[in-house]
Parts: sequence; C-alpha cells; structure tokens
Amino acid sequence: MLAADAGGLPQPVFCLLRAALLPDLRQFVAGGGRKVRQWAARHGGTLAAFDQPGDDPRAFDNANTLAELHALEHP
Repeated sequence: MLAADAGGLPQPVFCLLRAALLPDLRQFVAGGGRKVRQWAARHGGTLAAFDQPGDDPRAFDNANTLAELHALEHP
C-alpha cells in the first residue's frame, strides 16, 4: 500500500504481499535494488489517499532517529 505525501508523491508505507513474491524481492535486493517504490511498481499496487476530512496530515511523518521520533511525539 502506498500513501501520498503532502507533495502528492506515493510513499511506500506498508504492504501485504503474497509469499510468492519473496523470490523476486530477494532477486531485486541481490541485484542492488534498494527503492521499495521501484520494486513495488513491478507488481502493481493500490494507492491509498489520506486526504479526507479528519485524516491527520502528519500521520506519515518520517523519523529515522530516536530524537526525530521524540520530536514528532512532542511537537
């Protein structure tokens, strides 16, 4: 599943995949692939928009460190 960020770009958030895709994912990574969006595009997917009233625009803010996570938890 992909969520559109504030700029409208699809952002891989989470996914539920068939186990049959695992060999292809392993091959993609072994071949140097690192971009989830690039791999997911090979298999189709569903874009889930989070732009309805009541949707939290910060729901998909990114945190790569513990400090960034704390900053998001306590704005």
